[in-house]
Amino acid sequence: QMSEFMHKLGDMTPNGAGMTAYLKILQGYDLPQFIWPVIYLCLFGFVMFVLGLLVFPKRGEMA
Repeated sequence: QMSEFMHKLGDMTPNGAGMTAYLKILQGYDLPQFIWPVIYLCLFGFVMFVLGLLVFPKRGEMA
């Protein structure tokens, strides 16, 4: 048993959100109860992709 704060903090990490969604799917929850961790993972991935485009130079371009 963990505190509610630790549970929310864990859900804010990609690993925690993925594990939460995976476990809820295995336990037979309906889509509305595990869609938010999946949406969070998609948004996190998109933000990391955009940051990667901004931070890393294009091929052949000098920094």
